[in-house]
Amino acid sequence: MSRKPTFTDTGWTDYLSWQQDRPTLKKLNRLIDDISRSRSKHLCSESLPG
Repeated sequence: MSRKPTFTDTGWTDYLSWQQDRPTLKKLNRLIDDISRSRSKHLCSESLPG
């Protein structure tokens, strides 16, 4: 069962701003998808800009 991601107000603002940075948005969406599929094993923890 996957859960819908939730964001803080600041996090949502950041997420919306990353819509302009396609490579970062793709990384972030892959990370969100990976976390929703598996609780215990995730992609490497890369820093996102911002």
